[in-house]
Amino acid sequence: MISIIIPVFNVEKYLRECLDSLLNQSYQDFEVICVDDGSTDESYKILEEYKNKDARFILIQQDNKGAGATRNRGLEVAKGDYIQFLDSDDYFEPNMLEKLYLTAQKNNADMVVCSARKVDENNNIIETGNPLWPINIDKVKFDKVFSPEDYKDDIFGLFCVVPWNKLYKKSLIVDNGLKFQNLSSSNDVAFGHISRVCAKRIIVIKDELINYRFNREGSIAKVRASSCENILNAADYVKKFLVSKGIYSNYKKSFINAFKNHIRSGISLCNSEQYLKLIQDCKNIMLDEWDEFKPVFQKTYITSEYIRNVIGNKKTLLWGASVFIRGVLESEKEKNPNIIGIIDRNKSLWGKQVGNYMVYSPDMIRELNPDAVLLTVLSNNEDIYKDLTRYFVQNYPSIELLPNIFERQGVNGIDLNAEFLEETPEEVLENDKIHSLGFTFIQSTEEEIFEYQNLGEDYKQHSQMSDQDRLFLTTLVHRYKPKKILELGVSKGGSSYLILNMIKNDSASHLYSIDYNEWHYRIKDKKTGYLLDSYPELKEQWTLKTGGMALNFLDEISSSEKEEEKFDFCFIDTVHSIPGEILDLLQVLPYLKKNAVVCFHDTNLQMYGGQKKLSSVNNLIMSALSGEKLLPYYKPYKSIYGSYFTNIGAVILDENISIFNLFNLLTLNWLYMPSMEDLVKLKLFYERFYNKYYINYFENIIWKQEFIMGEKNW
Repeated sequence: MISIIIPVFNVEKYLRECLDSLLNQSYQDFEVICVDDGSTDESYKILEEYKNKDARFILIQQDNKGAGATRNRGLEVAKGDYIQFLDSDDYFEPNMLEKLYLTAQKNNADMVVCSARKVDENNNIIETGNPLWPINIDKVKFDKVFSPEDYKDDIFGLFCVVPWNKLYKKSLIVDNGLKFQNLSSSNDVAFGHISRVCAKRIIVIKDELINYRFNREGSIAKVRASSCENILNAADYVKKFLVSKGIYSNYKKSFINAFKNHIRSGISLCNSEQYLKLIQDCKNIMLDEWDEFKPVFQKTYITSEYIRNVIGNKKTLLWGASVFIRGVLESEKEKNPNIIGIIDRNKSLWGKQVGNYMVYSPDMIRELNPDAVLLTVLSNNEDIYKDLTRYFVQNYPSIELLPNIFERQGVNGIDLNAEFLEETPEEVLENDKIHSLGFTFIQSTEEEIFEYQNLGEDYKQHSQMSDQDRLFLTTLVHRYKPKKILELGVSKGGSSYLILNMIKNDSASHLYSIDYNEWHYRIKDKKTGYLLDSYPELKEQWTLKTGGMALNFLDEISSSEKEEEKFDFCFIDTVHSIPGEILDLLQVLPYLKKNAVVCFHDTNLQMYGGQKKLSSVNNLIMSALSGEKLLPYYKPYKSIYGSYFTNIGAVILDENISIFNLFNLLTLNWLYMPSMEDLVKLKLFYERFYNKYYINYFENIIWKQEFIMGEKNW
C-alpha cells in the first residue's frame, strides 16, 4: 500500500482537482493522509466531503505549523509500505501511482523519481521537457538503478529536492529517522538531500507524471524571499548529518555545488537588506566553507552594459534563458545589435521573447552562425561551462566560447571581502591583494597630509567630519585635480571650505554647491553656507544654489549632453536616510563625466548614529555602483567605533553603471517621505534620462512606500 501525505492550507480553489486526480488513479491500493494546517477557507470542509465518500481519506487538523511539520505529522500515522508526498494545489496523471509503484517493485528501489511539467492556474502547460528541472537529464541515466556512491560528486545535483515527485520506501525514512525541518520555507531541502544519500537503490524515470502549479499566489515559493536564511539552516543540518555518518568528505564536492545553487536561488528573491543578512549568515554558519561559497554572492556586476562590453563587436548567442539573465536583459535601455538570440534546451521557451531577443533551439546554432557564445545560466554555471567547452570543441570548433562571466572575482556589488576583511590594511598592502578585494586603499602622502594640516583649525568646529574623513576628501581633490566640482549638501559649509582651499591656487577649478535649504536646517537665523562669509577670497571660485532639489539648478550650471561641460568630481553629503541620497545621485548622474570621482560621506552612519531614522544609504549606493572603489587607508587605532572604522568612500565611475541597481535600492523601506510636489518633479525629471521601465518602477515604489508609511496613495 502507498501512503499519500498531503499538507493542506487554504487551497479551496485547487483541492478538488487534486483529490479527484488521486481517485482516478489506475492503481488503487493507497491511503490519503490530509493534514489541514489551520486553513481559514473552505479547504477542511472539502476534505470532510471526500472522507465521507471514501474511507481511504484520513483527516488530521492542526494549528498552522508549516509544510515541514505537517508532513512529519502525516508520517506518524502512515501505514503503507511506500510513502508519497504530494502538494494540494497540484494534480496528477492517472498512471502516476501505478508507474511509480511497479518501478519500485521491479527494481527493489528505495526511491523512484519521476519528472513533471509546470502549469498555470488555468491548467495551461507553461513548461515541459525542461532538461534541468526537476531532473538534470545531462547527469542522470534513466531507468537504471544506482547508489549514491555511483554519483558521489553529483548526487545532490541529479534532481530537485522537492519531495512530491518521488516514491519512497517507508523503511528508508523510518530506519534513518528522516524528518522535515520545521522552517517557514526550504523545509524540504535537508530531507531531499539526506534521503538520497541514505537510499541504497535509486531509479529515475523520465515520465512527466506531476502537473506542478507554478508560482501561484500564497504558495511557499512566493514567501521564500522573507526567509532566505532558511537555506543556510538546511545546509548546516545536512552537513551535520553527513559528518555524523562519517561521509561528509565523500560528498563534500556535491554538497558545496548544490548549496551554491540553493543560495543563488535565495539571492534572486532577496531585497538588499535580506541580501546583506544572507551574506553574514553564510559567513557565520558555513565558516569552514566560506571561501567556497563567497563567489556565489559576487554577481551584481553583471548588467546589460557589462555584457555589451564582454561581447564587443562579435555576433553572439547567449546560452540559457535563465531567470537571472531575464532580469538583466529586461532592464537594458536598448537592444544590443550584436546579440542575435538566446539558445535554450527548454522547448517550451522556443519562439518566445526574453527582453529584446528570441529564444531558439540548440539545433539552430549552425543556421544562426554566431561568432561567439556566452553562457548566461547562473545556476550550476561551473559544470555547465565545462560541458559547453567540450560540446563546442566537438561540434562547433569555429565558434568561440566566451569566458565564464560568473567566475569574475572583482566585486562591483556588495564588497564581500571588505565586509569580512580579516587582515589589517597594512597586511593587505604588503600582500598586494588590493585588486582582488575590489577596492583600493588611498594612503595620503606626506605632502597631502601637510597640505591638510595647513588648512588651520578654526573651521573644524563647523564640521562634523572626522580628521580621517577630511584628510581623505582633501587627498582625493589633490590627487585627481578636478576642474568642475559638484557638492550636494552644504549645511554650514565645512566641506565647501575644504574643497575651496584645495583648489584656490588653480583658477580653472570651480566648486558648485547645492543645498535643499536656503537657511541652515538647524540654526534658523543663519543661511546655508554661512561659514564661507568669513572667507570672501574663497567665494570667487564658488557658486552656491539653495532652496530646492538639484534638478532645479543642474541645467543652469552644467550640461547633460556635452561631456566637456559635465562635472568631473562630485561630493554627496545630504540626507542620510533612504531614499535621500539615492534620489540625489539619480538626479546628478546624467551630469557627471564617464570617469567622474563620486565621494560619499557618512557611509556607515547607522553604525554609530543610534537613531532609527539614520541609515547607511551611502554605503549601499557605493555597493550598487560599478567602478573602482576607493577607501581611506587608516593606521590601526581604537575608538568608540572600533578599529579601522571607515565613514567615507568614493567610486571612480565606469561605463557599467547599473541604473537598475540604484532604482532597486529604493525598494528598501523609506525612513521619510518627500513631499508629493518633489516626487512629481523627480518623476518628470527622471523621464528625461531613464527609460519607461524605470519610471514605472519608480511610480510603483512611491505608491508602495506611501502605503507602508500610511500616507495617501499615489
